[in-house]
Amino acid sequence: MTRIHSPRLTTTWWVIACFAGVGLIAAVDVPHVGRWKLNLARSDFGEVTLAFAQAPPGSIRISVNGGPFSTSLLDGLEKPVHSGYTSSWRQLDGETWSAVTKLNGQLVSINQFRLSSDHHTLTMTSTGPRTDGTTFHDALTYLRTASGSDLTGLWKGKNAPPSQEQIIEFVRHDDDGLTLLLAAIEGKCEAKLDGRDYPLTGPTMPSGATMSLTRTGPRSIRMVQKQGPATISTSTLTVSSDGQSLTESVLGRANSLTMKKIYDRQQ
Repeated sequence: MTRIHSPRLTTTWWVIACFAGVGLIAAVDVPHVGRWKLNLARSDFGEVTLAFAQAPPGSIRISVNGGPFSTSLLDGLEKPVHSGYTSSWRQLDGETWSAVTKLNGQLVSINQFRLSSDHHTLTMTSTGPRTDGTTFHDALTYLRTASGSDLTGLWKGKNAPPSQEQIIEFVRHDDDGLTLLLAAIEGKCEAKLDGRDYPLTGPTMPSGATMSLTRTGPRSIRMVQKQGPATISTSTLTVSSDGQSLTESVLGRANSLTMKKIYDRQQ
């Protein structure tokens, strides 16, 4: 539901969801069924952190949102990351770095990181193709939050809202399942409310992407997206009592709230 993208490195940054529950869908009402549009004004897209660690000459080490560090050579050559993704890094000058991400040979994003002259601000710009043939152009500014030299250190920035209209749709599938449709990225997941992993497919989805869905209440569903055995994102979708709003609470480490997105019912 969210598109992964800040900052579009490696798989980068794509955040999407489906849902599941316990019991028979035929016997229990599922208020999520319908078409929903993201309300930018009512949503809080949270923060993102980047950490750069000391690395051997000619390489770079980066961690996103407290995750594990990964090391890349600054030689501009494509290196496999996982699931068909590749990444290539270059240092353009003393204060600028570039990272290119591809999936199965197709461009996902070109990201450029530039330090300010005082080394207190890091600006990231991202460009790349959308599934509709247009091109996105995004920018995000990070502030240094911990001591460091040059790029090394901890950086925090406010996530920018998506530049493309975000529509999600839930459709009944057979008597005991649901189909999630994500128009912006042409994503699709057909799942039952049984907490099992189901394929998450689409032109921007790597092989091995899955979604598991667990009902947590009469109006809420817990969604876990995985890439192989690794958990990519966890969210809870809750429908308001009047059935007109859908709140997606994106959870981080220790189930802390990192982002809250509000959708309005369209049909």
